[in-house]
Amino acid sequence: MLVTIAIFVISLAVLLKSADIFTDNVEILGKKFNIPSFILGVTIVAMGTSLPELATSLMSIGSAPEIVLGNVIGSNITNILLIIGVCTLVLKKETNITWDLYHGDITYLIASTIILGIILIDGSVSIVEAGLLIMGYVLYTMYNIDSNSKNDNPDKDNKIKFNHINVLQIILGLALVIISADYLVDSAIDIANFLNVGSDVIGLTLIAIGTSLPELMVSFVAARKGNIEIAIGNITGSNIFNTFMVVGIPRFFGELKVTEILFPTTYIYLLISVALFISVILDKKLHRFEGAVLLLLFLFFLIELFV
Repeated sequence: MLVTIAIFVISLAVLLKSADIFTDNVEILGKKFNIPSFILGVTIVAMGTSLPELATSLMSIGSAPEIVLGNVIGSNITNILLIIGVCTLVLKKETNITWDLYHGDITYLIASTIILGIILIDGSVSIVEAGLLIMGYVLYTMYNIDSNSKNDNPDKDNKIKFNHINVLQIILGLALVIISADYLVDSAIDIANFLNVGSDVIGLTLIAIGTSLPELMVSFVAARKGNIEIAIGNITGSNIFNTFMVVGIPRFFGELKVTEILFPTTYIYLLISVALFISVILDKKLHRFEGAVLLLLFLFFLIELFV
């Protein structure tokens, strides 16, 4: 079991690092061709921080399909309760939010969460439903591009270098993402068997928390620098991507398994998390005690799963 845990930790570390390498080099490629930075943000960067979730879900669809939804629901809960909770606690004082709360991100976050629940009611995800989820993310991306591309003026005379080294890093990064995700899933299943818990629980906890580390690091650094809007935007965009794409894409490679733990039990926690998230930012102010409440609920969530 110690070897299995070591494989899990190492494969998770490789997965996160390789996803970072892949995203950085694809972003350089985009800038080389003068793609506006905001468009890169809502596409490449957003996908990059959620690439571990997507890769893990694709690798698990054949051996443990319940991990897919466990990973999505668990990651979305972790993003809100753990990451926003931590970011709020590190604030030195009450912080005002200047971000427009009526921006489409919040609408899409609420809509994607409700749509996921409607889809899971019958205990399955059809190909048609998966296609609609992917279409939802396409509409979300188009909305962001349409709303913000006019304010982004790329440098037509940039001297960004992109050569064969970057190409090799893109290929290597993607290859390592696939390989490490495969090892991560296999070791997670072994840990679940050893602990005598379901793979869905492992997906909701170990894998969900592990694959949310990129969002945690980006949001934590932003909050420490006082840029709490970056943290909020990062979490919102990541949750939308997880719901639409990390559920939608794997469904084309196999059936998704919906267990009683996933729906309705933990889905209810997801609804509560989204409701709390909206209530926390509704007054456009963040208080440290609100972060403590979010973290307390996350701890309760973990205890409930294992108990």
